[in-house]
Order: sequence, then C-alpha cells, then structure tokens
Amino acid sequence: MGVFDGVKGLSPKQAQTLERNLEKAGGISVREYGRREVVLRRGEDPGGIGILQNGLLLLESVNLDGQRRIMDYYGPGDLFWKRSLPDLEKGVYYVIAGMKSRIAFVDDQKMSAAYGAHGLRAVLLDHMLKSAQERALMHIDILGQRSLRQKLNAFFTSLNREQKTGVFLLPFSMTDCADYLGADRSAMMRELGRMKTEGLVKVQGRRIELCGKTGQEDGNHG
Repeated sequence: MGVFDGVKGLSPKQAQTLERNLEKAGGISVREYGRREVVLRRGEDPGGIGILQNGLLLLESVNLDGQRRIMDYYGPGDLFWKRSLPDLEKGVYYVIAGMKSRIAFVDDQKMSAAYGAHGLRAVLLDHMLKSAQERALMHIDILGQRSLRQKLNAFFTSLNREQKTGVFLLPFSMTDCADYLGADRSAMMRELGRMKTEGLVKVQGRRIELCGKTGQEDGNHG
C-alpha cells in the first residue's frame, strides 16, 4: 500500500506521482507508535503532515478537573498536523495512538517547494480540512442529542453511513466510545443492554448490528 493510497480526493496516478516525487526529495518518513503513545502535543511539530497508514489515532483533551475526553479520531487515510490541535489556553490537547499505529509524515516545506500553493498539495490540504470539518460537525450533532440513547443512535447511524449494511465495527473500545459521547461508561453499557433486550441492536465486542428501528426519536432513555 502506498503512502497516499487511502487519501480521498487523490486519483491513483496522483497518489503515485506525489509519493514518488516526495520520496526522491526525502520528504516522507514513516514511524510506528504503540498503544497510548503520544504522537503530537500542542506546540510540537511531528515532522509535517501525518497520514495514518493503519491503526487508530485519538485527539484527546484533559480539562482542568482531570477529565479525559475524545474530541476526534482518525482512521486509515485520515490526515492531521500541528494545526489539528485547538489553540486554547485552558485544558490539554494531544493526539495519541488508540492502538498500534503506523504513520507516514510528509514534509510540508518540501511538498510546498515541489507543488507550491496549487496542484496536489492543495488537494491534500483541502481534503484534510474538509474531513476535519465533517467529523467535527458529526460530533457536535451527536453531543447535541438529548438522551444517551439518542447519542448512541446518532453515532451508530454515522458509522453505518459508509457500510450501509447495518453491520459495522466501532472504531475504538467501549471505554473510548463513552469518552467520545461524553457519557459515563456504566450508564452507556446499561443503555446498550436495554437496546439489546428490545431487539434494536446486537453487540459483540466492537461489532454492532442494527436490527430494527433505532429509536432515535425516543428521548425517554439515558
């Protein structure tokens, strides 16, 4: 698999050209990270634009009360860089590996020298910004739901949007899921248990199967 193969917006030919030219210029470095290893902190530069090759990355924050929250997550093909972290004075923000992950870093200065403000560099940056915006809006919509059941259903609906089969994998653990939803894990597991009893979902580890009406309109739970 090439460095840019999973990046949306690039044709196979563009991905190959970009990788070939940057490799010649020494503009690509690949690193591996273990689970819970910090990839990027605010104010740091990891070496350019990161492209996740495999694994999972979490954008986490710790507020002044020491509470951990997951603000965003990145799957294979997603991009991030130092400007991905909010520039806020309160709280701590960092990108961390949610599981063993492999990341390719692209030197933006060398890419700028090769492509300037146009062409493939513009496509790459445009994809990164649009993807981040889409994920942020999705997360806001999920957190804006009134009940825990509605939050779960909104999240499941968004995950099923690509598969469209009613069967999909959670991108992370149940503990991470609770932190992403801003919910207590025990309360979330109880709500999932009720949804299973009502025949709405089947849950096996990270595997979720939607079995009927999601009940998203039901605000009496959670």
